[in-house]
Amino acid sequence: MNEKERLSRARLVAEALGLVQVEGLEALSMRALADRLHVKAASLYWHVRDRRELLELLAESILDGVPAPKAEVWREAVRSIAKALQAAVASPPRGRTPGESCSRFPKRSKRATATSA
Repeated sequence: MNEKERLSRARLVAEALGLVQVEGLEALSMRALADRLHVKAASLYWHVRDRRELLELLAESILDGVPAPKAEVWREAVRSIAKALQAAVASPPRGRTPGESCSRFPKRSKRATATSA
């Protein structure tokens, strides 16, 4: 396996978004994600604590791609945000893979891993 194919939080989030786009949110499980990545599910837990943390990272990745609304009227702002969220979930922005912004997420510390068990 080369460096590009190694697991990372960014890769997990990108593949999770791809899985959600194709099969829906209810299809997102650690096992399904592991199958998509051609790894064992246990290897995912080195990068994320559980499905809940994966969902949080996924949501943050999607929200990072949504620009702040420029509308002054709140209804227009809500519509603008909803439209941007729908577009972000439906397909990745041009020139960027889903989850790319997640590369900034730090790895969990050993202390966080020990306290979450």
